[in-house]
Amino acid sequence: MDDFRQVIDLDQVTGDDTVRLARTAAEAVRGLNHLTSHDAGLGQPSAAYDITGALALAASRLPQALSQITRWLDQALAAGRLGHDLGEDPAEAVDAAAVFLGDARMSAAALAGDLDAAQQQLALINGTPRNRTLKEHHDR
Repeated sequence: MDDFRQVIDLDQVTGDDTVRLARTAAEAVRGLNHLTSHDAGLGQPSAAYDITGALALAASRLPQALSQITRWLDQALAAGRLGHDLGEDPAEAVDAAAVFLGDARMSAAALAGDLDAAQQQLALINGTPRNRTLKEHHDR
């Protein structure tokens, strides 16, 4: 299944489901790193072009997730739902996490831009790929 959103029932989703999906994405990137370390994992320049495009799309979607996580942490802290086993105020740790998430959001946006630029350079070398329909681009 290309789109996990089709199988997510928001009435029954849990934090464990979200963590599982994030770990699946991380493992997919780890697998991609392994495959691209071997020539057979790329095969043709067009594979490099398609991979770069998919990575640019993935990177462009990360800032939204990071923003949503930061917003949730801020709201949970304000509502008093975050705590510490030792009874300490978690505000400093949550604020620090928000700073790191903000930095990660900016890094992900920069990465998306860099990957898009790389894709444009590959297009000059390999020729322009066929134009995908909006639905095909969104489904990737």
